[in-house]
Amino acid sequence: MNKRNKYFLERIKPYPLWLREFDNEEDVIDIINIDLDQFRNAIKSHNIDRFIKIARKLDQVFHKYEDLFLYYNLPEEEVDRLYKEITDMEEDIDIIKDKSERICFEKDPEYLK
Repeated sequence: MNKRNKYFLERIKPYPLWLREFDNEEDVIDIINIDLDQFRNAIKSHNIDRFIKIARKLDQVFHKYEDLFLYYNLPEEEVDRLYKEITDMEEDIDIIKDKSERICFEKDPEYLK
């Protein structure tokens, strides 16, 4: 429970991910069950190890970026370059999604539209 009396859920394994806040226990249980079903399905993929490796790398990159921002005065052009790279990656994810077959239908994706 957080300060606002909401349930805050974070996945730890196989890679860290902040899921979000929930109003009640039932919603927490529902999302955990969906998450488990999604991973049971994903584990069948021949790409699961690479997916987890990429997810962990993204988490490392986020922490490195945070350190970079907090400990260094970044030149504006370098910040712009990083932003462009992240934007390009986001666009690549959308392109790949459009080329891929959807396999999970228990709930709609929260960030892919």
